[in-house]
Amino acid sequence: MPSDTTLSILLQATAMLLLPTTMGASMALCLMVAPSGFSIVAIDSYLTRTRAVYGLWILIAAGWIALAIAEEGGSADWLTLCCGGAVLASMAALIWERTVLAKAVAIAAAQVRSVGEGGDVLSINEKGAFIGLQRSPGESPAVRSTGVFWGFAVLTAVVLTLFIAAAVRLGAHQSAERLVQCLLIAAVYFSAGIISVDLSQDVWPGFVSQVALRRSFLWYVLVFEQWRNWIIVAALMAVVAVAPAAYGLNYVSSGFLAFPIWFLACVVVANIHNQILRPMGKVTRRLPLPVMKNEYSAKDPVWALFLTVVHVVMLLGLVAAIVSFNTATIAV
Repeated sequence: MPSDTTLSILLQATAMLLLPTTMGASMALCLMVAPSGFSIVAIDSYLTRTRAVYGLWILIAAGWIALAIAEEGGSADWLTLCCGGAVLASMAALIWERTVLAKAVAIAAAQVRSVGEGGDVLSINEKGAFIGLQRSPGESPAVRSTGVFWGFAVLTAVVLTLFIAAAVRLGAHQSAERLVQCLLIAAVYFSAGIISVDLSQDVWPGFVSQVALRRSFLWYVLVFEQWRNWIIVAALMAVVAVAPAAYGLNYVSSGFLAFPIWFLACVVVANIHNQILRPMGKVTRRLPLPVMKNEYSAKDPVWALFLTVVHVVMLLGLVAAIVSFNTATIAV
C-alpha cells in the first residue's frame, strides 16, 4: 500500500492530466457539430499557441510520477503504474491532436478566412472595438474530430477514475476534510492550467501589436462566449468559493486564500472603474471582468495588459495553494 505521501503525489499528477484531456474533448466536440467560422479560426490559433504550455504541463505530471516511484523505492504500486500509463497516453493524445487534427483545423481556418469580410473573422466597429464575424453555429462544415473526441473522452474517464482511486486511498470517503482537500487541489491545478493557457494568449508589455490584440480577443471570445466550456468556470469558482470556507474550517492553510482574494479584488476594482468612475467621466476605458463577456478595444491595449497582470498574480496565487498543500501533506 503506497504511503500518504505517494498518494498525494499521484493525486496531483492525475489532477494535472484533467486539464489536457477535458480541454481536448471539449474542443473536439466543438469542431464536430458544424461550428462557426469564428470558432474554427480561434481554435486554430489556440492549437498553435499552446503547444509549449501543454507540453510543459505533461512533463510536470510525468515528474510527479517519477517522484512517486522514487518515494516507493523503485517498486511501483499498480496505481502508480496506471497513472504513469495515463501520462504516456495523454502525451500520445496531445501529439495526435497537435498534428493530425491541427492540420485539418488549419485547412478549415484558411477556407473560413477566404470568405470572411476582408479575408478575416474580425472587424472593428465605430467605437474602435473588435467585433467577431461568422459567429453563428453551422456556418462552416464540421471538422472530422470524432476519433479525437472519443479518445480524449475515454482518457478523461480513465484519469478521473485514477484521481478518485488516489483520493479514496487517502481517505476522502471517510473524512470531510480530506474530501474537500482533494476536490480543492483538483480545482487548483485545473485553474492553474487554464490560467497558463490564458497567459500564452495574453499581450505582454513591450510586445503590444495588432496581431497580439487580435489573438487575445479570439481566445477570450472563444472560451467564454463561443466554446462555453463550463468546466473552466466551475474550477475557477470552486477555488474562489470553497477555499475560504475550507480555510475557515481549518481544512487548508492560508496559502489557498491568495487566489480568491485577488480574484475578488479584481472584480471589485473593475466594477468600480466601469460602473462608477466611467459614468462620472473620471476614466474613459473599460476594464475587463474575469470570466465575463467584455468589450475589447482594437486601439487601446489597456484591457489586454490588465488581463495579463491579473493572470500573472492569479497563477502565483494558485502556485501558493499548491505549495501550501504539499507542505501540509507531503513529508519532506
